[in-house]
Amino acid sequence: MRDLVKSWDRPVQFDTLKRFTMPVNDILKMMLVFVHFFASAVAVATILRTDFLILSYYTSPLTRKAVDRIHGAKSVVSASLIVLWVSGLAICLQGYLSDPAYLLNQKLWLKVMVVLTLTLNGWFLHRFAFHGIQRGARLCEAMPHQRAVLVLMATISSSSWIFACFLGIARALNNKHNFTGLVSLYLLMLGVSLVSALVLTHLLTRMAGSGSRDAQRWQARVKAFKHRLDAGQESELQV
Repeated sequence: MRDLVKSWDRPVQFDTLKRFTMPVNDILKMMLVFVHFFASAVAVATILRTDFLILSYYTSPLTRKAVDRIHGAKSVVSASLIVLWVSGLAICLQGYLSDPAYLLNQKLWLKVMVVLTLTLNGWFLHRFAFHGIQRGARLCEAMPHQRAVLVLMATISSSSWIFACFLGIARALNNKHNFTGLVSLYLLMLGVSLVSALVLTHLLTRMAGSGSRDAQRWQARVKAFKHRLDAGQESELQV
């Protein structure tokens, strides 16, 4: 018992405190990674919700509320992309200052390529696609090449954001695979996503022009979704 009391009276050694003190550099890195990933998560959630909204209105005229939500999502994703660039560059700078070999990680350069793709694709969306998102417009009635361009850019956007999030948590890919192999994985995901989106929009376009039972069921589901959407927006305004 005396020995225990004596141990309490001893001054705390600096090494013991150092063990439980996290370096400022590590705290800064964790904060940057959190902001980086949070921006990606917000963008992915916003894009997926907007994609589902566009598909729901694909065969029917866009309402004012739907158009407002789509353009509001555009602002959120643009802000997320800016945060992604700033936080990503800060993380790269910190990693390079800690160890110059940090820049030799091939996964890092794939992430840079994906974010560059998102930036260029976002510019094309703003320049060529969003002007067609207007009240009363029916996307299924657009010219085939216009629909294909819209589907292509929307697919690149959603797939690239999801792939960027995947790269953020894929620690197993660090310094283990060459750049060509990683790019092939990215292109494979883009290809599968694009084919799936083209097939889905083609089926929706055919359903819109027929009076089949499947078309009627789809329209009924769309109507129910629109009702929930309008009710949700009204409750948000009341809050």
